[in-house]
Amino acid sequence: MKYIFGTMILLIAIGLQAAPIVQQFNVTTVKVKRSDSTMVMGKNFGYLRADEGKESIVSLRFGGYVEKLRATETYQHISKGEVLAEVYSPEVLQAKEEYLSALKYNAIRSSSGMVESTKERLVYLNIPMSEITAIEKTGKVRATTTVRSPDGGYIFEKKLNKGSAFTAMQPLFRIVKLNSIWLEMKFPPEQLESLQKVTSYKIQISGFERPYYAKRGKIYPNTNPSESTLTMRLNLPNSGGKLFPGLYATIYPMMQSASVLVVPRNAVIRKKGKWFCFKKGEYEGEYEPTQVSVVQAQNDRYEIKSGLKEGDEVVANALFLMDSDAQINGNF
Repeated sequence: MKYIFGTMILLIAIGLQAAPIVQQFNVTTVKVKRSDSTMVMGKNFGYLRADEGKESIVSLRFGGYVEKLRATETYQHISKGEVLAEVYSPEVLQAKEEYLSALKYNAIRSSSGMVESTKERLVYLNIPMSEITAIEKTGKVRATTTVRSPDGGYIFEKKLNKGSAFTAMQPLFRIVKLNSIWLEMKFPPEQLESLQKVTSYKIQISGFERPYYAKRGKIYPNTNPSESTLTMRLNLPNSGGKLFPGLYATIYPMMQSASVLVVPRNAVIRKKGKWFCFKKGEYEGEYEPTQVSVVQAQNDRYEIKSGLKEGDEVVANALFLMDSDAQINGNF
């Protein structure tokens, strides 16, 4: 049954002049529109971990010991090229002195072969080119060699202290760049087939209000026997550096489905087990209770399965309209 919202005798009785109906009662309408539907397929859990491709291991091609340690703390942030330590190595010092001797000898008697061979030894030992050039320019040899960070990031492992001895190729530092980070999601084998259809993931990380999103990830080709679970790896951008390994995350797999009709959640009301919207009528202020079939599309929207078509206008707040007029007139 249709009714005119605003013809209430009470307004006339108290001497108010009726303003345009929609404006007087602050009735807002919205159009039924078509939208791509996203279906949430349950939830899973996981933890953040460092991206293995962003890790740098610092080791040297010679043995020696630490004269000065500049990177003194685990989890200290380091910039690319920043000095980690000054080290002394008898092997490197001998190679530097041989190069300097070759340069001096070449200045007296041309012997480019000797210069090149001694220089190649320094290059083989991975001595910074800046130090090799300094020998050529100054004619002097530094007893220590500078160790610099190959990339920016955090020092996750430090195997040295001042005075520590080390051997060739021993891992000295592990530096991790966190501009991107991995999320490892656990899931049971029975979800494997359905997750192949998932297009994106909504991620809620412990301690963060705003959600993160990731595209389809990589499934590891092995299982965890103790838990009987599989693992999927998702890549998350972390340019702001707010995310750290070890944080707990809740993951919502989301599958894109066909385009559907939707209205805001408040535009739908339930009455005696049935769902209704108030559809705008032919005249100003005329609204008709229209039964609809709905399913929840997202937290703030309903999908319209039947009862309305694209472009129909409905009252944005159905409960307000029912309380204000429909119950008074006995129409709904």
